[in-house]
Amino acid sequence: MDGNTSRREFLGVAAGAGAAVGIGGLAQARPRPQAGGGSVPKRLRILVLGGTGQTGPQFIRKALAHGHQVTMFNRGNRSDEMFPEVENLIGDRYPERGDGLKSLEEAVKAGRRWDVVLDVW
Repeated sequence: MDGNTSRREFLGVAAGAGAAVGIGGLAQARPRPQAGGGSVPKRLRILVLGGTGQTGPQFIRKALAHGHQVTMFNRGNRSDEMFPEVENLIGDRYPERGDGLKSLEEAVKAGRRWDVVLDVW
């Protein structure tokens, strides 16, 4: 770019370059073919912090629809009908409130691990 490039032109080129890099990363994110020719996406273990508000339920429905295993960590303020198939660890992100992080800490001590943590608290 030369000295006459406007800010708008610069931002346009930068955005295009960023998008091109991002698209290249998507190609690598596709499922790898398995022996026998098929490709099976990895089933993720997802921990959702919160998950009962506005965006959490949509994410959880989508994750379950794609076959992922979902665990929720929240204060337990949900109806019994909301995701009965999803494990729910009860606690609070603030250690001084109620049992705090106890249920989450116990799960980790017992060997529980997650591939992804989504904070929608």
